[in-house]
Amino acid sequence: KIDLQSPINAYLGPYASERWRKVTVHHLLSHTSGIPSLLQSGQGLDDVFPEEEAIERSALIGYFQDLKLMSKPGKRYRYNNSGYVLLAAIVEQVSGQPYGQFMQEQLFRPYGLNNTSHGAPDDQLARPHYGYAHQQGRPVPIYHESWLIGAGSIYSTVQDLARWNKVIPSEAFLTPELRHAYFSPHEATAGRNAYAYGWEVLQIDGRSYLHHDGTIMGYTCDLLYEPQTELLSIMLTNQTFEDLSLIGKSEQFVRVTNLSLLEVARGASNPGLPLPQTETKALEEGTYHFANGYPLQLAQQAGEWHIQSDSISPLTFAYEVPIALNTELRQRADRAIQSLTQKRFRKFARECDGTMKTLTYLGVIRLGMKSIMKGMGEWQRSV
Repeated sequence: KIDLQSPINAYLGPYASERWRKVTVHHLLSHTSGIPSLLQSGQGLDDVFPEEEAIERSALIGYFQDLKLMSKPGKRYRYNNSGYVLLAAIVEQVSGQPYGQFMQEQLFRPYGLNNTSHGAPDDQLARPHYGYAHQQGRPVPIYHESWLIGAGSIYSTVQDLARWNKVIPSEAFLTPELRHAYFSPHEATAGRNAYAYGWEVLQIDGRSYLHHDGTIMGYTCDLLYEPQTELLSIMLTNQTFEDLSLIGKSEQFVRVTNLSLLEVARGASNPGLPLPQTETKALEEGTYHFANGYPLQLAQQAGEWHIQSDSISPLTFAYEVPIALNTELRQRADRAIQSLTQKRFRKFARECDGTMKTLTYLGVIRLGMKSIMKGMGEWQRSV
């Protein structure tokens, strides 16, 4: 019912925008639409934050409906949550069903995803948290799924995601043409790490992977699949940093951890992550400890191995790096702080601001940067 090369306005009904007249469904799926993105730092809508109360679809889309595009459609890849919101709206408009109902009837139930839901389940929910230290960590509200529609509103389990990973390349899911489009990198995203429809196509140390992470307030997840060996690793965590600009650090560490787990499964004895040393390649049930005492429980359930921990995440020691008092780095930091508190540098800060505002208005940004960097020389020498 949908032509992927057609303009999205043909399917959006009341949510269409004149700004999007050249944006196609393909552009949304490949993240090349140029539309400013919700819930992502530095992408035009940093001031929008989800709430516990529901929001009307028109109000949510209204946040970016009339904003200028950040790039010409099809020219630049930029991961985009607003695109997923619009794709969910297209599903609703074309199917005539609420998004959650459509997902339940057309995907979850037919493919046996019995522990997957649109919106938080009533029970057995790992509640989200901010922070990676006992003194900082705090619970995050369960934000209403209408704020995250299509872009973070699905709750699932490792078992269901593993089942889903077997469904999507099968003949039972899509036509051969759509499967090819689903898994193949698209032109505007081509490169070492390219993007298909909802998948990163990664090349790491000569190996090819299909990958995607998923991060929303209080949750960081990662799925990494190697088609050649059919090795699959899925990590679901209920922690993130609170600041949108730092959430990427949560994603990065979980991704590295996931890749290291695949290396262990492949038989590597020295993976990138400092995992516990093992005396045997055979998996054994029990508790394993990192060097700092962090425990992991390994158990087998219905022929599958599961890792669980009830204590603080290993991301704690990954990002808590104190600067010792007697190090050169600490001394340089102290000198920088002292320099910036001197009166002569207060004037320099105002000069930077004024210079860039004036020269940006005149369209000679390069001249402005040259002027500021010349002034920076005195500060650098003092530090």
